[in-house]
Amino acid sequence: MIAAAWALQHGMALSLQDLTNPGLSAVHAALFAARVPTMNGVEINSPQFTPAANEAWRNRHPGLFQISDGIHHLPDVTMIGLGGEAATQTSA
Repeated sequence: MIAAAWALQHGMALSLQDLTNPGLSAVHAALFAARVPTMNGVEINSPQFTPAANEAWRNRHPGLFQISDGIHHLPDVTMIGLGGEAATQTSA
């Protein structure tokens, strides 16, 4: 986060590649890329090279682990944290 903030402050472009991390770490990379202005989102290769390592997450985030048209997709709901749960705020 600090390196991304520094780079943006100095007019640099950001790129994010998570080429080998599957499952939860791929979810983390996708969530990070969704919040930080990168040149091209994030490149995640684990669905191609280690698909079995994503089994536990495939049904939970099919758009991320079942690629269509060469693009990873996150759900439209607001995603909070690494678990990717939608947040609901209540006032007390």
